[in-house]
Amino acid sequence: MTKTTTLLAKSLFALCIALLSFGHIAQAQLSTIYSDFPAPPAPLYDASNGWLVSGSASPYGAYSEAMAFTPSVTRKLDYVDVAVGFYSGLPKTFQVEVRKDCGGIPCGGRPLYAWGPMVSTYSYGTCCAIERTPVDADIPVFAGRQYWIVVKAKPGSTSVFVWNLNDIGAAGNVALSVDGGTTWTLYSGTQLAAFDVLGH
Repeated sequence: MTKTTTLLAKSLFALCIALLSFGHIAQAQLSTIYSDFPAPPAPLYDASNGWLVSGSASPYGAYSEAMAFTPSVTRKLDYVDVAVGFYSGLPKTFQVEVRKDCGGIPCGGRPLYAWGPMVSTYSYGTCCAIERTPVDADIPVFAGRQYWIVVKAKPGSTSVFVWNLNDIGAAGNVALSVDGGTTWTLYSGTQLAAFDVLGH
């Protein structure tokens, strides 16, 4: 290895370390935009009940679920944590989206941001793992405006998941779709699934 190659390798290594360190710092400085997770040591969610998320080839047909939240302050949304447990079928992956509100339901078209496929690492009925979206979205969400966190299975799949209910009695707007998000049915004042929204 030449001296130039050695210096280049060291520089690249230092850059990788710096980027990793920045990522750890950024995650450590996240603030909570919304959360219905309780403070420890309480269970993070209701492990026995939840909202169905499933693919169109599953025994239940297609079910996508959306939970509404309204920021109290304007922030950049970075990550979302969801309590989504695997039940049956394939694949063991699901998608998470952030959508604007259109007349009280999730807007159609392209979402503000989408993460997927995300692997469900725990089974429904167990407590208390959660799944965090893997990439920093860095999108603005504005105070006083309603947004939606959507969880859906892969179209045409046999996948079945349960988005566990929160365990603190938090209620709000829930929207359900049986056609992949083309149309939505709104349920107001309903117990929300367990999730949080983190940003800076």
